Amino acid sequence: MLTVKDILQRPMFQSAHVVSKKADLERNVRWVHVLEVTEFETLLRGGEMILSTGVALKDQGVDYVQKLIANDVACLCIELGESFPTVPKGMIELADTYHFPLIVFTSIVRFVDITQDIHADIINFQHQQLSALDRLSNEFHQLTLRANGNLKILKKLQLVTRREIIFLPTDDYPLFIPGLNQQEQRRIQSEVEQAHKVRTWFDKKRQKSFLLKPIDAMGQNWGFILINNDKPMESFDYHALDRATGALAQNLLRVFYTEEKRLINENSWIHDLIAQNVDSEREARAKLNIYPNKELMYRMSVIKMKRPYEMTTDKQTLQYQTIRRIRYLFQQHGVDSFITISQNNAFIVLSVDKQFDNHEKKRMTKVVSSIEENSLELPLCIFVSQIYTKLLNAYLAFQETEDVMRMVNIQDDSTIHFYEDMGIYQLLFKLDDHSLENFIHTYLHPILKYDERKNSNLLYTLKIYLKLNCSKQQSAQRLQIARQTLYQRLDKIEELFGQDVTANHQLRLAVEVAIVANDLNT
Repeated sequence: MLTVKDILQRPMFQSAHVVSKKADLERNVRWVHVLEVTEFETLLRGGEMILSTGVALKDQGVDYVQKLIANDVACLCIELGESFPTVPKGMIELADTYHFPLIVFTSIVRFVDITQDIHADIINFQHQQLSALDRLSNEFHQLTLRANGNLKILKKLQLVTRREIIFLPTDDYPLFIPGLNQQEQRRIQSEVEQAHKVRTWFDKKRQKSFLLKPIDAMGQNWGFILINNDKPMESFDYHALDRATGALAQNLLRVFYTEEKRLINENSWIHDLIAQNVDSEREARAKLNIYPNKELMYRMSVIKMKRPYEMTTDKQTLQYQTIRRIRYLFQQHGVDSFITISQNNAFIVLSVDKQFDNHEKKRMTKVVSSIEENSLELPLCIFVSQIYTKLLNAYLAFQETEDVMRMVNIQDDSTIHFYEDMGIYQLLFKLDDHSLENFIHTYLHPILKYDERKNSNLLYTLKIYLKLNCSKQQSAQRLQIARQTLYQRLDKIEELFGQDVTANHQLRLAVEVAIVANDLNT
């Protein structure tokens, strides 16, 4: 792009000289404009070279220059003459304060010739830029078809803009051009992630400023490109960045669909494992590339959406992206994951922990917390089996996830649910319906019959009372009834049981289990 310094070398500026000593002559000139009015704010867009005979500057030259500076004008050229014979000292001092180029013609010049001459070069330069951008777009497109296409696209962007480039994908490893050590990479990635939804980011440690460009496709964000903007970016830089972003989005989508479809197909053997269609432990381990004698520790998980996909949503894209995000977060916490999709669109995960210590459950909880924070605005619910060491027992692990799902329908609505946290439900789920009903009838029949006949809620009262460790004050508050009403209900319960339930430890335990079983059975 033409600068003020370039233009001063042209033949039509032979009689021109700069009167502001501290002028920044490297300013880019986007257009040439003849201006002889004082109210011009709506006429300017920034980067203009202003030509004037000085008619509008009489008695208000300083204000005139101040407004030009405020509108980011490149420079002011004044033809000295009868209407404006000299440049006032105040105008020069103001121009020097802002390094604003103040130029005078000491002889008569034809403004029309100057505008025509410079505009021809500007238009030619813009045409060359458009041609260069078209060629760059084609290069970017070709690079998407090559191995390590993303890296090659970013290197090309860095080459044409001569600026530092950082690529932070949502679910993959970052790229830095030029390269930085691992510690710096982690620091930058962490700081940018914390600076949520900003357009620019300043690296305080390295004293560098970056523009953030999101990579969006199919209604989802796939990451960001950061480009150094310590030196003001030119139009070409912005257009090159746009084209690189488009090429990266296209490449990420193509690789994403291909890779996820391949992995889901490869992991379909998990269905065979659950259905007990795998003949041997050796065969199952071969699917995971695990040696037969190597120690193995895994869980089965089922991950379900808390609400269905919206009708307008690209269901497959969201499924694939959610799977990719889950796999990436498992990997970040030292856990390998093998994921497939069930018939009811839940995600089945076989997760293999690689660290063999006592913190496996804590890591699993951290994975879930990370999934919650990065869930693409899709709330998830995760049901986890206990730890197994034999892959041929995966069907048992999967049954446990189904048991956990049944329990969650009865209890709370939190995100993660472990089989080992089910307590008494582990035993109750293993009982057949007849045994369960007999147990409930043995210990709760009098109170159930009374509630049915009187349309009362004595069983619920007893449940809350036992849950709150027989605190009458807390129970009355929880039930939102008067204490006297609670006393009457407890007296009636004691009458129905023929004794104080809380006085006999064995009876209390049996009644509490029966209440849980009744919740399960209703």
